Amino acid sequence: MDGSFKKVLNFIDVYFISLGFIIGAGIYSLISIVTKYSGKLSWLSFLIGGFISLMTAFSYYDLSKKYDSNASEYEYFINIFGSEFKYVYIFLLTMFFLLIASVLLIVFSNIFMSAIGKKSFGKNNSVQFIIQFFTIGIVVICNIIDIKLVSNLNFYITCIEAGFLVLLILCAIYWNLFVVSNQKSRIISTNNEKYSISNQGIMYGAFLSILAFTGFEGIPKLTEETINSSETIPKAIKYSVITVIIIYSLVSISINSVLGVSQVIKYSNPIAKFFEYLFGAQSFNILNIVSLLSIFNTIILTNTFSSRTIQSISARGELLDVLKNINKKYKTPINSIVVSGFIVLLLSSSTNVELNLYLTNIIIFIIFTLVNLSVILHKDNEVDNEVDNEVDKNLKNKEDINSIGLFKKDYSYIGLVSSILMLYHSFQ
Repeated sequence: MDGSFKKVLNFIDVYFISLGFIIGAGIYSLISIVTKYSGKLSWLSFLIGGFISLMTAFSYYDLSKKYDSNASEYEYFINIFGSEFKYVYIFLLTMFFLLIASVLLIVFSNIFMSAIGKKSFGKNNSVQFIIQFFTIGIVVICNIIDIKLVSNLNFYITCIEAGFLVLLILCAIYWNLFVVSNQKSRIISTNNEKYSISNQGIMYGAFLSILAFTGFEGIPKLTEETINSSETIPKAIKYSVITVIIIYSLVSISINSVLGVSQVIKYSNPIAKFFEYLFGAQSFNILNIVSLLSIFNTIILTNTFSSRTIQSISARGELLDVLKNINKKYKTPINSIVVSGFIVLLLSSSTNVELNLYLTNIIIFIIFTLVNLSVILHKDNEVDNEVDNEVDKNLKNKEDINSIGLFKKDYSYIGLVSSILMLYHSFQ
């Protein structure tokens, strides 16, 4: 190993990395798809999906306090389930971020081509590949230079994308209270009534929305670069997921109340359409730029997470030795970063976005299932003789009862059952 990671990330860095990843992988890309299946109750799908994610986030919260490694999940699984299926764990943990990045890279190139005039290129896929190639090249370079550069870039982009979502919510409130006419209300009502809402539709919308909440499980990959990681990362996980659940639910209600379901599902970027409807065509272009920045930022973060996963697992002798190296000058795993970017480029050019999205959801439910089960089994296997006296035992019991400050450890069981049900539901 050439060098080692440097601890430079604080709570604000990690919180905004989690927030930026979640928002970038989520609402801008998926709101029209979720609304397609759950209609005007898409907010409920986001709420259910957020609840499921939150239960598992609390499991990550506890486990992040126990393992001080970028390969945290890999260590969970090896310690709890053994090493017989270690290559299955490696495949799941690496492919998850690589598939997410490929989905977002395809979406990014589609939006970019649309913004600059896709029709002028005809059906020439080489132009799309060139866009993807240069995009992933910039992503790789940013990750090579410095993790703090990635964090700072993420901070500003996250403030922009989250700011527009808050503005959307405020505009919708003003619209519905002071602007909307009775005729407009009837049009929206008619649009919504065209789509029959079923429990299956709401649950399938919730299934799809899980990807909109992914991101919190990535920040443990930054453990070795985070100051006081055992406290910083768990707090960032909890608060970032709760923040996003509130934002997503309000955005979903807001955008459907103004545009109506039929308009939301009609456009690949209904948030941009929302602002165009209220403020004119120029705002549509602005929101397309914001969407591109948001997706680009998330591609950078997926490259960060996947490269740290590959490097950490390689450092344990499970992958090629060349992938474990950390550059002395930049303090980043250059080889893992480049390999991650190359694989994403291949996935983006050989498969379609819906297939990658579906496979990503399958993998994340499997990982969520294993993580929740790890917490349950870890709790059951704790050794009592580590408690020296009755006072320590009482403190330990209190921590087990309320280790996150909000729920008892029953959340691991809720997360496990929910993940299994959603995994089953995905095959239905």
